[in-house]
Order: sequence, then structure tokens, then C-alpha cells
Amino acid sequence: MIAKSRVKLILGIILFGCLLALLYATLTGLGALVTYFNSGADPESALKLIPSAPADLKDRLTWLADYPTDIEGRPMAPFTREEIGGAYLNAWAQWGIAYELQQPYGLKTYFTRPALDAVSSAITATVAAGWRIRQSNLHHTLQLAFYADDGAMVAFTDHETHLVQQILQADGSVGHVNESTSVYDVVMLLEDGNWRIHDLVRRGNGPPLRVERSDQAAGTAGFVYVQGNELRLNGQRYQVAGINYYPQASPWTQFWPEYDPGETKVDLDLIRQLGLNSVRIFISYVDFGGDKVDLARVKGDCYPV
Repeated sequence: MIAKSRVKLILGIILFGCLLALLYATLTGLGALVTYFNSGADPESALKLIPSAPADLKDRLTWLADYPTDIEGRPMAPFTREEIGGAYLNAWAQWGIAYELQQPYGLKTYFTRPALDAVSSAITATVAAGWRIRQSNLHHTLQLAFYADDGAMVAFTDHETHLVQQILQADGSVGHVNESTSVYDVVMLLEDGNWRIHDLVRRGNGPPLRVERSDQAAGTAGFVYVQGNELRLNGQRYQVAGINYYPQASPWTQFWPEYDPGETKVDLDLIRQLGLNSVRIFISYVDFGGDKVDLARVKGDCYPV
């Protein structure tokens, strides 16, 4: 029979061995982490940090006096107005974060269908086209139009959606900066205790406040841009020689519903052979958003070919 003192000694040795093993594993893990950070790796990729909303976000909103109306509605408490404004600002901030991450990240927290589908599609289409965008909302000026009796729906106009968008090159440099204002009609719903944007319809655009782009960056991206009173491409004067375009097999209103990339490529090759360098295409009111399209601005666009 083993003496108690011997049993205690054996147990002590086993416990001490376990502690040594645990200490070794801890030191090894810390050493690997230090080596990782000192080897030029991106700390953000290791910790999987997500871009955050600006600290001054809550200061970027102003409420105007409510629209005058003959419809009796539920009075809106200041706290509710603050909640709605905060959720609206957060939605725009999250949209910018999703652009930064190049995926519809976190949008379901602040958007619901159909606005959710529209915003998600904008991001996926941008990524598919090879673009990278940084978007920042600088200010919003809201005017309440309707607040439901049950307190679950609100409608308002954002008279000043003040945005700055940076279009990034493949190397991450800024190739184009656009600062502009737009007017949006907005409907938000209260779902499971959270205000979400249900409809976000652009009603009009203000003129661009600031457009910056370097000749080199614009040329690298393949843009035709304005310099003085001239059009330029790749730093050289660009003389437009073009035509209106739609495929022979699917003219006018059939162009977009029956769009064939292969046929368009053949046509563009023929246009180049004829010595032309631009085409103007027509955007269908029905196929591109119906009443969500600002018809005053959609008149066709000219593209280098």
C-alpha cells in the first residue's frame, strides 16, 4: 500500500507538470502574436476590425419645422425624434462602411426591403464593376411629413443629403472626389424595436459642390474629363466623334430587356473600325427604376469606346 506522503508527492509532480505545460503554451502563443505584428502583417486583418461610424455623427443632422398638414397625426416626442434621426444617420454611416468593406455588411440592422435590396445592389454592382468607393455623409436636413398613430411608421424629406464620395484606383489612391447634395423622400418603419429605412427615393439632385480629379488618375481610370473648356483623356485633348447606339436586333425599348454583351462587343469593335470613339446610350425609364429616376437628369450619357 502506497504511503500518503508518496501519493501527495506524485500528485504534486503531476500538477507542477501541468502548470509548466500551460505556461509554455501561453508564452508560445504570445510569442507568435508578437512575431506576427512585427513581421509587417496588417493588425486589422489579425483582429478583424470593422470600420466604425464617425464620432461626430449625431451632430450631422438638423430638423426643420414639420410640414403643415390637415391630417391629425400622433404628436412626436422629442425622444422619438432623436431616435429616428439617430437611426437614419447610422443607416447612412453603415452604407459607407459597407462600401469600405466592399460587401453589404450590417445593412439589415438599418434597412429593410425594398430599401435594403436597393442599397445592397448598389454595393454589389460597384464591386462587380471593379470600383472602390469611400462615402461619407456630412449633413442631413430633415422635415417631418407624417407620423403614424401607432408610432410604427414615419415619413420625412431629407432636403440636404450632403455626401462626399472618393473613387479609388486599384492601388488605393484617390482618382476622383465628388461632393454633392441630393433630396430624398424617406419612409422608416419601427421593427422589433429598431427604426429601419423602408423607402429611400431620390427626388432631386443639387449641383456638385466640388469635383476633384488629377489628369494622371483620370487617365489611368480611362475617364474622359473636363479641363478648362476641353475634354481630355489620358492627359490628351479628346475630340468626340460618336453616334447614338442600340443593337440592331434589340432597338429602343428592347435594348435593356434583351441585352446581349456579345452582340454589343461586336458592335463596339465595328464602331472603332469606323473611326468613331464615343457612343451615347439611352436609359429606359421603366427598366431603371421608374418613378425613382430623376428624368430631368437622365438624357443619355457619352462613353469612350
